Amino acid sequence: MSITGWTYGQAANAPVLASETNGTANVTYLYESTDGKGYSAANAPANAGSYKLTVTFAATSEYSACTAAAEFTISPKAVTVTAEAKTKVYGEADPALTYQADGLVTGEALTGALAREASEDAGEYAITQGTLTNENNPNYTIAFTGAKPAIAKRTAEAAPAVTGWI
Repeated sequence: MSITGWTYGQAANAPVLASETNGTANVTYLYESTDGKGYSAANAPANAGSYKLTVTFAATSEYSACTAAAEFTISPKAVTVTAEAKTKVYGEADPALTYQADGLVTGEALTGALAREASEDAGEYAITQGTLTNENNPNYTIAFTGAKPAIAKRTAEAAPAVTGWI
């Protein structure tokens, strides 16, 4: 028996049995993660990680029971995250730090938030990955592209002219 791993978000690969002489109706499948969590054949694992599949052929009148096992990996899916550069004027509140993510499984979102290099002075400041990391998103391998938004100088307001003596 063998099984080939796949990438998160793809359909699970079926195990390949080396022999079916004992019949496939008498076969049970048990998927197990490295942390010991079990999965049934109807509910194969979906999250990225390392797993073992144990196949048991039940005894019949013609054959003895036997068991075979194979290990496989569900690889994290590659996703590209690009920070969006937004500007603000000195003294204004920071705009929300947003990004575009390409490659996510439909209906999913990443966990975590971008961060901005600290400063309130006019100039450019890097947007960093912050907590939007592989550790917080174990089903994905994130390729991150930052941005350098600017804090623009505020236009000075002219004081009203005062004429005459007060």
